[in-house]
Amino acid sequence: YSCPECHCTADIFGDHQGNGDRIMRHNAIRDVIFCAAQSTALAPSIEFPNLISDSLSRPADIYLPTWSRGHPAALDVHVISPLQQQTLGEAAFSPGHALQVGVQ
Repeated sequence: YSCPECHCTADIFGDHQGNGDRIMRHNAIRDVIFCAAQSTALAPSIEFPNLISDSLSRPADIYLPTWSRGHPAALDVHVISPLQQQTLGEAAFSPGHALQVGVQ
């Protein structure tokens, strides 16, 4: 099996270490969070521009203009694969190892 995004070899479940897999998972998680926020009338925006003055960056995957006590929130989704070389050896023996690498 080959990933349609990055053309890396994948297992029968579609898991692999390429960027296409990570991007598809990232976007799927982001979209679920966005839909949940939308269904609760939080008025979310995906990749809201201009959060940082004089910057064209989009640091928030989801922006909530009124989150807690009327203050806004910027949510960022981070996806890491335990199948990458950096984590592969230890991920099989230590639950959560890839997560710990991603947090660093």
